[in-house]
Amino acid sequence: MKKIDFEKVIALSKLNDKEIIDPVALYNRLKRLSNDDWKRIIDLGEQTQTLGFNELSVIKTVFQKIKREENIDLKRLEIVDISIKKLKKFGVKY
Repeated sequence: MKKIDFEKVIALSKLNDKEIIDPVALYNRLKRLSNDDWKRIIDLGEQTQTLGFNELSVIKTVFQKIKREENIDLKRLEIVDISIKKLKKFGVKY
């Protein structure tokens, strides 16, 4: 049996390290936000111009899907997560 040096494999790899995201945990975290929290996030994103049109559109879509308890794909969950983190400097609790 050959021994594999994973550190060398990682060093030679051209792939970026990416944080593993648990979609269920992310969905549950977003589900805990109240309607007022969602409205505040959208308003802050628009007024401060911290978030672009696409980010705001995804946030609005995810908000509607959560209210209807529909499934949401991981990419949208990631976009909302990143967008909300951008607004933490304005006091958004997440």
